[in-house]
Amino acid sequence: INILVPYFLSLMLYLNFAYFLSSWLKKAGLVIGILFLYTIVIENLISWKIPDNVDRYFPINLIENLVPNPIGKIMGQDVSSDFSAINIVVAVCYILVFMALNYFMLKRGHAAKQ
Repeated sequence: INILVPYFLSLMLYLNFAYFLSSWLKKAGLVIGILFLYTIVIENLISWKIPDNVDRYFPINLIENLVPNPIGKIMGQDVSSDFSAINIVVAVCYILVFMALNYFMLKRGHAAKQ
């Protein structure tokens, strides 16, 4: 049960981020490509230039901090989740920001325009 809360937060964060992109761009293929590029390439490039104490709060890095990839444990690496209060607060803030942006885009009628 101790992994359910960080897993729930990480899923909510990632799905709200994906929903925000899909509401904003409205093209499924483009959204999938940008989400893939952001997850694999863009955030890592941005994190390369920014100090570690700042880049650990970017959305994808935060998800990886909350629930680490289990493959590392299978390969014998030390993996542990960083389920601290600051990570919880930042994740909830990201979720609320993405939900608010989606709400305002839908309220303004952005999703209805082609």
